[in-house]
Parts: sequence; structure tokens; C-alpha cells
Amino acid sequence: MKICYRFLDDKGLMIKKYIGDPCLNTYINYLDAITKEEFFPRLKYIITDLTGMKIDQVKLSAQKISEIRKEKVSLSFTEVMVVATPDTTAFATLFKKEENENAKFNYCSTFEKALTLLPVEMSIEELKEILQNIENYTCIS
Repeated sequence: MKICYRFLDDKGLMIKKYIGDPCLNTYINYLDAITKEEFFPRLKYIITDLTGMKIDQVKLSAQKISEIRKEKVSLSFTEVMVVATPDTTAFATLFKKEENENAKFNYCSTFEKALTLLPVEMSIEELKEILQNIENYTCIS
């Protein structure tokens, strides 16, 4: 698995994309990396593209990732996950079920809807351009 992301400081928004099969070690490395980023205290919103993620063990992945996130991140934020398949929808549903008081999750099937679920000013064209070039930004694998 590879997790690529870009932070937009003026919006407090991180855009990230999961690519490949879930991997707990990659997720742990990603959390360790972003919590050390200079921007981390200003992070408020996340749009996560799950459309390129392959999921074989959906329930285990969601539960383990949620446990690790709760352990490592106490920052309050809102995340919208964009899903494209029954597997990614199941993953997002299970992840939302595991949310806690500091992290709020939602999911949808389009990037247009994702933008309406967060109070950020951004055009759909800008979001799609960032996602199209996301592998040119920071990636953890």
C-alpha cells in the first residue's frame, strides 16, 4: 500500500489517497510521519480517496487502523472518505463505526459531494487536479 497526501495550509485541509492493499505498517508509518509534520496542529479536514484501494480483509483492516489512529492521534478533525466499490464502502462504514469524540468520519461516492460535506472553499477542478498528481507530493509506502 502507498498513502500519498498534500496539505493545503490556507484551508486546514489534507487530501490523501490510498493505493493498493491495506498494510498496517504503512499506515503506522503514515501516522508517524504526519504527526511530525509542521502543519499537523493546523489540520482540521481530510478528504481521503479510497477509490484506488484494494481490500481483502475489510473488517480486520478497519478495526486495526482505527485502533492505531486512536492511539496515535488526539487532534480533532473531520474526514470524508470517497468510495467506489462495495469493499471500500464496507471499509468506510466500519471505519465510521469506530470513530471517537475527536475524529468524525463520513463517506460518499463522489468528490463533488465530499466538498459539500466540509466547510472548505475549493473547486472540484482543483481537488481533481491535486488527486491526479498526488503521487508527486508526499507518499509513504
